[in-house]
Amino acid sequence: MGLKAVLRQDFYAGSYALIDTDTFDPLPDYWLTVLYKRLVGGSVFSVEASVNNSTIRAYAHCTKPSISYGYMPGSVTMYFLLPTDNTTSITFPQFPDQPVDVFWLTPVDGLTSKTEGNTVTFPGKSFGFLVFPEADVAACSSQ
Repeated sequence: MGLKAVLRQDFYAGSYALIDTDTFDPLPDYWLTVLYKRLVGGSVFSVEASVNNSTIRAYAHCTKPSISYGYMPGSVTMYFLLPTDNTTSITFPQFPDQPVDVFWLTPVDGLTSKTEGNTVTFPGKSFGFLVFPEADVAACSSQ
């Protein structure tokens, strides 16, 4: 639709900005937005992953082709939110023996922290992106 903006809703107390208003330092949501804009392409897929944590939120898209990151058409980006304290292991049977690039944000003091602190294991209360650069998904090859 030609939109070129990020729309977001503060989910914690309605006052969690992208930039600290006192120091002008970027907050974790800023880095999440930067990664999303750089990695996530247009096509959306259903996620089929074996997960040991039912509270995980998972999404999959074609990866945005990028010369700076070296991602070619056919790559897939998945991103996850783990809102609980549980460590979570995720298995991807559809991408056996493939390399995966991990961009993971882990806060020091929970999801409201202002500090960043084939089976992939991630700590609870974290958010991140996995890129499968050699996925060779046909639906992503024309992007």
